[in-house]
Amino acid sequence: MNATAKTKKPRPPKAAPPLVSNHFHETLVLNQWLISLLGIDPLALHQDAGRPQRPLEMLAKTLRDATPGIGADGKHGFAKALASHLPPGALLTQADIERYDAAIV
Repeated sequence: MNATAKTKKPRPPKAAPPLVSNHFHETLVLNQWLISLLGIDPLALHQDAGRPQRPLEMLAKTLRDATPGIGADGKHGFAKALASHLPPGALLTQADIERYDAAIV
């Protein structure tokens, strides 16, 4: 081999495909289903003070002022906020949310 010949540097490996492929459509359907459990129709037009509002914003508005972390009563602040703001059409009940919260804590 010629000493002046350039040796090729090895190529860096190609990026590995993600372990979980991105199923955007399925993610949207799951998101809509979860929001509907909380009594928010993901396909309906929502309004707040006469202005159009996205369904997820209604949920965010509920959680925006929630105290993060676990309170002295052993419950998450977000779970308490969700349970106290469930609309009448929600499929989940306060007891469901409290049970799910207790399983996490």
